[in-house]
Amino acid sequence: MLLRLLMLVFFLSSFSGFASDDTQFSAFGTIGLVTSDSSRYGYRNDVSYHKGVYSGDIDFLNHSLLGVQLDKSLSSDVDFVGQAVIRDLADPKFERYITLGFLRYAPSANWQLRIGRTAPDIFLITEYRDVGVAYIWATPPNEVYGMIPFRSLDGADVAYSTHLGDGTLRAKVFTGQAESVISSAYSVIPIELKNIFGLSINFSTIDWSIQAQHTQVKLANEAEDNQQIIDAVAQMPPFIWPDAKQFSESLALKGKHASYTSISGQAYLGNFLLTAELAQITSNDTDVIPKLLSGYGSLAYQLGEHTLYSVYAFTDSDSYTFDEPGVKTQLIPELISGVESMNNFYASSQQTISIGWRWDFSDNISSSLQWNNTHIDDLGGALWLNDSADLSADTINVLMLSVSFSL
Repeated sequence: MLLRLLMLVFFLSSFSGFASDDTQFSAFGTIGLVTSDSSRYGYRNDVSYHKGVYSGDIDFLNHSLLGVQLDKSLSSDVDFVGQAVIRDLADPKFERYITLGFLRYAPSANWQLRIGRTAPDIFLITEYRDVGVAYIWATPPNEVYGMIPFRSLDGADVAYSTHLGDGTLRAKVFTGQAESVISSAYSVIPIELKNIFGLSINFSTIDWSIQAQHTQVKLANEAEDNQQIIDAVAQMPPFIWPDAKQFSESLALKGKHASYTSISGQAYLGNFLLTAELAQITSNDTDVIPKLLSGYGSLAYQLGEHTLYSVYAFTDSDSYTFDEPGVKTQLIPELISGVESMNNFYASSQQTISIGWRWDFSDNISSSLQWNNTHIDDLGGALWLNDSADLSADTINVLMLSVSFSL
């Protein structure tokens, strides 16, 4: 908490030097429009967002944002970076609008230490996922980027880079804590992570790059909705549920561990751009967090100021159906439904084919028009909002138009 307070105070006080030669100020933003043809599954940008786009809706909130960034040099080897992004949030808090706020110490060209609020290094485009002009799509593929609600990490990281052949090898370790929310159609659930530890390795040349990341976290809180189900199961008498106490303990998430592992790469081949990312979420402590595999492959072709692109993306995880032996399910149907919903809350299984067109009006203004066709498997709609009891398979078309800029 002290680290967050210091970071915010320093971010605000840094604006006092806004007009000096050692200070740079920049801005970026996106106006995004989204429509969908589903009356059952509501499109959203990631699992933290609480407003779905349904059939007949014209939405400007999912993808729209405005960001400002301050870069201030404090000495020859120390600088400060602060960034704030204004967007529609499910649970607005001042500090959630502050996406970056760190001191950076670079004693040499090879070493770099950052302390404060940084972006967790788990994605291919971690450092610029909010800057729409920096990537070709209308939005980064939800199958990978929509599953993780955390955009900031409060802690520290150390990076080392060196030339290796014709390229650059960069390794980073980071640690800290993070907080965000996950939204359902009925509630907004706070999520806290502690003991975050991650490692990323990247090798890049002028034409291509490849990187691998692994992150481990500890869940630091129990959602109120989950605790109600856990308590209800624990109170079941043995004649209804013989091992209710033991089963209730298996549902708890507080204190459990999870990991995120990914490999990604990008290559320029003439006018073609190939991009791919593959990720896996696992937990050896609990079945409430299912093993989840996700990824995408993107192929783009640039012709002058126009770029045509296609994307195939997917998520894959097993769904849960209650089959515990000896339980008289007919006596507690609502509780059984709650247990199934809890175990399937983060289960996602879908496939998306996207086709898009990006137009670069100038070096710092672009637009992207993108059509998504998504097939959701039975019980696999965790990325979407659904306030009905019908969780069966569906195929949905989503149309997105974004205009992005940087200054």
